[in-house]
This record gives sequence, C-alpha cells and structure tokens, in this order.
Amino acid sequence: HLYEALLAHWASFDLGEALRRAEGIPWIQGRVFGLEGVFRVWMENDLGAALAAVSNAKVGYRSRETIRQSASHALVASNPEAVAAHLATMERGTARDKLLETLASAWPCGDSDAAIHWAAGLEDPNERDMAVSSFVSQVMNRDPEAALEWAATLSTPKKRDEALKNALRRWIWADRAAAEDWIASSSELTDEDRKRLLNR
Repeated sequence: HLYEALLAHWASFDLGEALRRAEGIPWIQGRVFGLEGVFRVWMENDLGAALAAVSNAKVGYRSRETIRQSASHALVASNPEAVAAHLATMERGTARDKLLETLASAWPCGDSDAAIHWAAGLEDPNERDMAVSSFVSQVMNRDPEAALEWAATLSTPKKRDEALKNALRRWIWADRAAAEDWIASSSELTDEDRKRLLNR
C-alpha cells in the first residue's frame, strides 16, 4: 500500500517524524497502513523497543494487533534468526507469547529445517508443543512424512492425536499406501496409536 511504502521509507531515515506523520493520518485504514510501514522498519532496527511502542500506537486495540502481526511477520520472513534470538531474552508474558506464536507460524513457510530445529530446542514443553504444532500445520501438504514424524513427538496427548490425524489425512489423499506403511513401521507410534489412526 502507498501509505505503508511511503512511511517505511521515511522511517528509514527519521523514525520519530515518520511515526508522528503516520499517527496524524485522519483516515484510520491509511493510518494503520502507515504505522505498519513504520513499525516494520522499527522492528528491523530495534525489535524490543518496537514491540513495547506498538501497544501505545494511536489506533484501537485490534488495529494495534494488526500492525504488530504484520510488522513481526515481515521481520520473521526476512530475519527469523534475529527474532528467535530476541525471543530468548524476553521475560514470559503476553508480548513474548505473541512473538513466539508469530515466529512458530511464519518461519516454516521459509526455512522449515531451521524452524523445526529451533522448535525442537525450546525448553518449555508447552512452547515446544505450540511451535512443533505450527510446523506440522505448515508442512503437512508438502512433506506429510516429516509432519507425521514431528507430530508424533508432541507431549500433549490431545494436540498429538489431532496433529497426527490431520497430517495422516493429507498424506492418505496423496499416497495412501505410503501413509499406511509409515504407520506400520514408525518407531514413534504405539500400538494404540496405530489402531486409532488406521480406524480413523
């Protein structure tokens, strides 16, 4: 959008003035577009400060969430490793949870190998399950075997069962024989898993 592009360019050499100009746009949707451009540049340069400032942007809550998601998705697309590094320094709370969710959902779209390596290394089991679940959802269409293998590592029984069933359903549509062979031979599955999946 024109407002986003213009304000992003402005923010690259005068962040404060770009923010002031964006917040002064009378048309609310134009203001949101402009702020998305400003915060995209801000997050590239100082992610922590930008995340703190977006909660004070002069728009409503839903618009602030749109801006945060848009700008953080753009940063994950261009530099997911930087987002992961910053995430590791953040205290637990809503801001961290939201950034974790954005990273977990967007990173597999670009580099799925790096994304799952990061997800598998998360120490908190709930965070790991959330990140692995996002990976499974993103890759099940293009690599159902990898999706099933990682779905089987989820520690929460309900999430594990749901992820296995969804990934298996996609694989059966593409190659039923290969999917059923994997179920029969996978060391990640219990006999109960096999019965439940094959009798889905």
